[in-house]
Amino acid sequence: MDANLVLSWMEHGGGKALYDELYARVLHLNVTGYAKLRNKPGTRSLKTPREVLRARLKAWNALVARGSLDNPYFERVLNSQRAWARRTVGWALDTIVDPRIACDHWFVSTPAAAKK
Repeated sequence: MDANLVLSWMEHGGGKALYDELYARVLHLNVTGYAKLRNKPGTRSLKTPREVLRARLKAWNALVARGSLDNPYFERVLNSQRAWARRTVGWALDTIVDPRIACDHWFVSTPAAAKK
């Protein structure tokens, strides 16, 4: 994307249009890049197991506890991030519909897979 075009959009109040354009382009790059990787022979995509995610969070808690001991700025930033996450993730969990049902309805071709 041309940097001058981005700057002109920003200067003329095109923040929403710019955001929409960038979001669409990034989404396209992610989707096409993932498709290329997924379809490459010898590769596979795995989700991180929940146990690994929980272990990461436990390790993060230990790191945060140490970082907060002698660094008030670190603690202030961390508390701000937690407050933001509490608001936004809570909202998302309550309001955003799981897309898997629609995906299964429209794109799953076998009846057995659709019953999941």
